Amino acid sequence: MHTLKKIEKKLEHLLNKENFTEVINLIDALDASLKELPKILYYQGISFLRTNRFLEAKNNLETALKKDHSDYKIVFNAGLANFFLKNYERSNALFEDALKLKKNDILAIIYLARSLFESKNIKNSFKLLENALKVYPSNPNLYFELSSIFFKIKNYSLAIKFYTKVKELEPNFPDVYLNLAICYQNINAHELSVKNLEIQKLKTPDNFLVYYNLGNLLREIGNIEESEKYYFKALELNPYHSQSFRMLTGIKKFKLEYTFVSKLKLAIEFHKNNHNSLLESYYALSKIYEDNKDYQNSFDCFTKANQLRREEVTYSGKFIKQQFSMVKNLFNETFVKKLKASPSFLSKKPIFILGMPRSGTTLAEQIISSHKDVVSGGELTFMQSIIKKNFPKNDYDLFAKDVLENLNLKLELIGKDYCKELNNINDAKKVTDKLPFNFIFIGFIKCCLPEAKIIHCTRNAKDTCISILKNYFPLDDVGFAHSEYEIVEYYKEYNSLMKHWKLIFGDEIFDLSYEQNILNPKKTLEDLLKYLELDWDEECLNHHKSKNIIKTISTFQARQPIYNSSINSWTKYENFLSDDFKSLN
Repeated sequence: MHTLKKIEKKLEHLLNKENFTEVINLIDALDASLKELPKILYYQGISFLRTNRFLEAKNNLETALKKDHSDYKIVFNAGLANFFLKNYERSNALFEDALKLKKNDILAIIYLARSLFESKNIKNSFKLLENALKVYPSNPNLYFELSSIFFKIKNYSLAIKFYTKVKELEPNFPDVYLNLAICYQNINAHELSVKNLEIQKLKTPDNFLVYYNLGNLLREIGNIEESEKYYFKALELNPYHSQSFRMLTGIKKFKLEYTFVSKLKLAIEFHKNNHNSLLESYYALSKIYEDNKDYQNSFDCFTKANQLRREEVTYSGKFIKQQFSMVKNLFNETFVKKLKASPSFLSKKPIFILGMPRSGTTLAEQIISSHKDVVSGGELTFMQSIIKKNFPKNDYDLFAKDVLENLNLKLELIGKDYCKELNNINDAKKVTDKLPFNFIFIGFIKCCLPEAKIIHCTRNAKDTCISILKNYFPLDDVGFAHSEYEIVEYYKEYNSLMKHWKLIFGDEIFDLSYEQNILNPKKTLEDLLKYLELDWDEECLNHHKSKNIIKTISTFQARQPIYNSSINSWTKYENFLSDDFKSLN
């Protein structure tokens, strides 16, 4: 017993010093009987947790739980291990158990709210935090958590409101100005974003995330040289920051012998137990190999990155087939004819630019929004949100039945609500909406807004798909992007749906060829402006000089004069691709 007390005391000391590897090694050397004691299992589990070895942490802490389910620390940290492994059903149960052991514990409330949110139980996540605020009405941590949920669901105005509340309660709350800045960045209020980042920089001058986000802001508005400086500053403060590595490789070319590459490889080694950071590092290294024409290593790196990313996203090709099939069956010729005879909202303001990701949508928006009568809206989710609000059923059969029976009564309302959102952006004659996946909703768009213009961006299928495969998509709504097979299958479904829309709406949809846009820009622009009912504007040919905000991964490319090196770019990787991929038209 005396020996055990000494061991526990030493382990506590090492944990306090954050010598987690030493804790793990010391416990590994103990007798088997000691290793199985709940407290020893807990110490090693915590050390695994702090070094991102989540599976080992879970195994240790779950074993400790079987021996002692009454220790709050064991229960809570077992919840954490499951949470980081995305076992949300289990983490929900464990955080609830932790709250039974330690009623109204702030940390357990916060992590239960996060776990509920991640398991799509958003309503109960909000409810939990709201109830906690009744107990702790002035707790900035709870307001911060509430703000973060609003941020995740893209309700930036409420996120700003509650982050501001946090700031009032605790002016030195960690990262509150940084988070406010990111919210303002997302609504294109760049001056307010910079202001909050500058305040955060004064409060925490060694916070690498401040410099990283300043780099992002400057990249979006086209100040590439200054953004590069801030990314390098972020890496100076955190030499393993994978996102800064990835952003830099997107705006700058590096030679393989440059020390930057050596540092990136060290980051890959450092992040071997952190999948998200590891995959971003692999995408960065892949881009460097491509710039140096080492396509085999480039392919190997983005393949590793995609394998890691695919583990993180939930995607079902079967779900997509069902969705697209439902849309085609619903918006048949008879139904569309009936809808066109119903009252709708007449507005020529919206210009929808859509198609597959990486098909030239960003370039198209840059060209069109360089016109004196057009303002860039970026990737807007208004149409999806309005449709969801009016037809909330998740079941496809029930959704289709609801649309079939009631859309003719809501056409005008949907069109009016959409244009109201556009007017909040700008009162210009025309505003672009560049969300690629609006191609799914063309039936709704053409029936609710019959005078809206739709530009369908087309590009060589293999060029489109290889560009998707080798780039990082941070949002789960591009879940197909991380598997060669799934990209090919998705492309075929998209192509089939677009053929359906062309059959129904014909020349009401303008096909904008990426290749023709590059090889014959003036003639293509003449045809495009004629379709858009806009006068000729020479500035559209100088789109690379535009000061528009660009948030997508095409930021750097879209700010360059037109170049043709991206045509047939897939052939660089031809030797490594499957026959299915190469069979794409």
